[in-house]
Amino acid sequence: MSGHRLAVTGWGVLSGAGEGIESLVEHVGADRTGSSAGGPRDVGKMFGEPLPTDRAHALPDFDVRSHLGRKGTSNYDRTTALAVVASGEALREAGESASPDRVGVVVGTTLGSFRAAGEFSRETLIRDRPHHVAPGRIPSSVMNGAAGQTAIRYGLHGVNATIAGGAIGFFGALRYAATVLRRGYVDTIVAGAVEELSPHRMWQGALSRARRTPTIG
Repeated sequence: MSGHRLAVTGWGVLSGAGEGIESLVEHVGADRTGSSAGGPRDVGKMFGEPLPTDRAHALPDFDVRSHLGRKGTSNYDRTTALAVVASGEALREAGESASPDRVGVVVGTTLGSFRAAGEFSRETLIRDRPHHVAPGRIPSSVMNGAAGQTAIRYGLHGVNATIAGGAIGFFGALRYAATVLRRGYVDTIVAGAVEELSPHRMWQGALSRARRTPTIG
């Protein structure tokens, strides 16, 4: 089984470079040649609240409803929306015809939607007793929410997993996908990684870097 070759049959990419694999390839190529194309964008108006920096690699014009419509997307957090849309693009490009029972999903991430988890935790503290929270927030507050919603959206009943791999989550997801394919658990798997841009993640990143910087005084 270990000698079986694997093939990538479809791509779905949403990144700070734009939508589609072509935008990402162009951005990477521009960076290698020293071009300023595709650099950080102004995100100060995206959230309407203070940020540690007003520029970041972002996809500010992304709107899940323009891709999937309103039905079933009202409770999607940004992480879930990005994962579901990109997975759908990959499935369409692949022209997948395997039985849904034999198609799996594996998503690499740091901790899922930091914003959704943070807002859900906040509601449990500020709501009137017995701390009622909006039930629609629950799926997004857990790390495997994006992978689960992807499977639900496209009716995929194979292996469903989330790899908490941090900055190398994408490679962890690919390795996991290769393992389940070679062992015959599924015939096809949607594999990738997702991270959202949110004030919560921006502040977490800025504060983490500050703690790692030695101070001389």
